[in-house]
Amino acid sequence: MKKTLIAMAAAAVAFTGLTAPSYAEGERFVLISHAPDSDSWWNTIKNGLALAGEQVGAEVEYRNPPTGDIADMARIIEQTAASNPDGIITTLADPDVLSGPIQNAVAKGIPVIIINSGTPEQAADVGALMYVGQPEYDAGLAAGQRAKRDGIGSFLCVNHVVSNPVVGERCRGFADGLGVELGDSMIDSGQDPAEIKNKVKAYLTANPDTEAVLTLGPTSADPTIG
Repeated sequence: MKKTLIAMAAAAVAFTGLTAPSYAEGERFVLISHAPDSDSWWNTIKNGLALAGEQVGAEVEYRNPPTGDIADMARIIEQTAASNPDGIITTLADPDVLSGPIQNAVAKGIPVIIINSGTPEQAADVGALMYVGQPEYDAGLAAGQRAKRDGIGSFLCVNHVVSNPVVGERCRGFADGLGVELGDSMIDSGQDPAEIKNKVKAYLTANPDTEAVLTLGPTSADPTIG
């Protein structure tokens, strides 16, 4: 069962097509994300999950808080654990809110894998089997360091999920990579395309010397580019 869960987590996140033995047939696994319904990026993960389920012959389910509310996500984890699935794959968007429900699931004997949000150390702290993903701060730091080599000295970070504190770490990492203070360079753009476009335009108008724009996914990238 644990090998099946690991293969499914890798296939869902990386779309690798990893396979597992057919002994998973009849087992049920649930993937829980922090993403609101409006975040189209997670359609790729849902497709990967469905493919993984087909490959191992398992029943799979994707659950998320419709508005991206982390407290709602915590309740979903609790509800899922109460239904006694054979495994849970979840993001760790806010350790302060989600660690308790995840640890409770582990205490019930449910194997858990952390994906996408969080760090390997945080995954170990909650008793998860493993972590699949990249720490947000490290990703932002590497991008900021690259931007600095290209001569960038100022930026705007368009954060469409401010309610998810882990995602904001990417903005902080980018600032540290540039060697500047984050300050007010990160804006809460919301998720409405028109609102995002207007907020980005307003920021750039007020800060005409901005040299780069960092977005955190297609939800904010598409309106910003448009």
